[in-house]
Amino acid sequence: MLRGKRVSRGNPEKLYIQLYNILKWKIESGEWAAGRLIPSEKELCQIYGVSRATVKAAVSLLANQGFFVRKQGSGTFVNDWRGYQDKKTDIERRKIEEILHKVNNTLAVIGEKAGWLQDLLEDEKDAIKNYKEYEDVIRKIKLQVKRVCEVTHSMTDLHRKIKSLKSDRNNKNNWGKKSA
Repeated sequence: MLRGKRVSRGNPEKLYIQLYNILKWKIESGEWAAGRLIPSEKELCQIYGVSRATVKAAVSLLANQGFFVRKQGSGTFVNDWRGYQDKKTDIERRKIEEILHKVNNTLAVIGEKAGWLQDLLEDEKDAIKNYKEYEDVIRKIKLQVKRVCEVTHSMTDLHRKIKSLKSDRNNKNNWGKKSA
């Protein structure tokens, strides 16, 4: 990565990342102390043999991470990055805690709703059992109604037969009277 502390075009890593790593190493190793003015962009281009865009990208990345402070008209200085990193870590830790809190609240709500669903499913199981019992009762009632209808139909047929027989008997009796 920092092989000879030089930027290599043969390295698959992007040039600005290579330069970023070299400059970061200079800061972390103490070669560039806090408060030190770093070389200008033009000087960094000459030292490392890269374009100004590459230097800007690397320096901007380090400035965004708190390693450098830019002062307009004065230049870019090495920041007291250790304190900045601690503050940044605290901020990131708080953000992570907020996210975890939101996730835990969401999981609690999901768990509560899952409990409701479980209760609902249990109620539905009972309802299904009751429904099956209801269907059995309805089926038995329909069977009884069918039997009653058959009996009633039989009785109606019997009633017709009796009426028919009575009618036939009356006709025979009346026939004999007419002929006499």
